[in-house]
Amino acid sequence: IPDWRTNDPDGEKHGLPALFRNKKGVYIRVLYASVEDTFNRPIASEPGDHIDCIIREYDRAYRGYFAPLRLTNRTRRCLNLSSYNYLGFGGVDKYRNSAQILRDAVTKLPISTASPSSELGYLPVHRRLEKQIAKFLGKEDCMLVGMGFATNSTVIPALVGKGDLIVSDQLNHTSIVQGARESGAKIKPFIHNDAADLERVLQEAVMGPKKYGKILVLIEGIYSMEGDLCNLKEILPVCKYYGAYVYLDEAHSIGAIGPTGKGVTEELGVGTKDISIMMGTFSKSFGSSGG
Repeated sequence: IPDWRTNDPDGEKHGLPALFRNKKGVYIRVLYASVEDTFNRPIASEPGDHIDCIIREYDRAYRGYFAPLRLTNRTRRCLNLSSYNYLGFGGVDKYRNSAQILRDAVTKLPISTASPSSELGYLPVHRRLEKQIAKFLGKEDCMLVGMGFATNSTVIPALVGKGDLIVSDQLNHTSIVQGARESGAKIKPFIHNDAADLERVLQEAVMGPKKYGKILVLIEGIYSMEGDLCNLKEILPVCKYYGAYVYLDEAHSIGAIGPTGKGVTEELGVGTKDISIMMGTFSKSFGSSGG
């Protein structure tokens, strides 16, 4: 990371005072510098459920405004709330024989397993995993995608399009928002986790003058930014009554909650039969990648 105190060629070129070299400089020196110690924190361990953060201290010998931070040989054990592996399942050798399993996968499976499904990247091992996940969740079938974000941003446009309606929780993740925008369908938000407001939107859509082909309701199992559970028991009957499909994003709930890790449906005692599409990722609870 460049040192903003000295790394500013435009300022040097024009011979301006440090504070007024450019707009970026004003932001960095007036805002960022005062709270610099909360950003770009170096770590001394894997980012598991806890992280060892290296303690930094301001250079007392520095003369001038905003002394630079210097590394020390001390660390502080911190709870991880900032990376995909906040549950700690994706750590090094967390499971018995994990190293051997990894070696077998690398040596026995061809390099094409890392390519897209449409270009030699779909093998029997992927199909076995799809069947296993579908059986685990009690659904008809499953489809693997190489990235969790891409699961939402590419699958949603394949489900709905022009002439259809998307009803989306106003606090849905940006991947859902992107997928909805790229679909070409009409988008109507409803108040976060509010089944009554959802019913109002669906009622207007069904009884209004505009007739939609399909209506898809987009919700999350655990909302990634807020951390609250979806109000699934009240939302599902409303969707069923108005004939709307339900798309449930379980990225942060699958494998993490429920007696056997089946996610928010199991946690709340709701069956999966009334949920049209269940989306999840491997990058949180399952310590891997993809969706």
